Amino acid sequence: MALKVITVATSDSKGLQALKRSAERAGMDLTALGLGMSWLGFGMKILLTKEYLSSLQGYTHFMFVDAYDTLFLKHVDYSGGILFSCEKH
Repeated sequence: MALKVITVATSDSKGLQALKRSAERAGMDLTALGLGMSWLGFGMKILLTKEYLSSLQGYTHFMFVDAYDTLFLKHVDYSGGILFSCEKH
């Protein structure tokens, strides 16, 4: 399984830097989309991800994570179907 981790972030904040460091330590292949762009709303995440995935090759799965409050503690090796996770509030 080849897993690509994708996030959308318009600013290179402390949260994004922490995500990048944790992904690197865990051996996760992370790409941040939208850096330097103006925030246009949550639909922007879907549009940028769809556009990116249409040209992505060599991966069988992808994981979308929040850019500012996500950390990887270990490598994720998921080969199942669709998996959704959400916050309670």
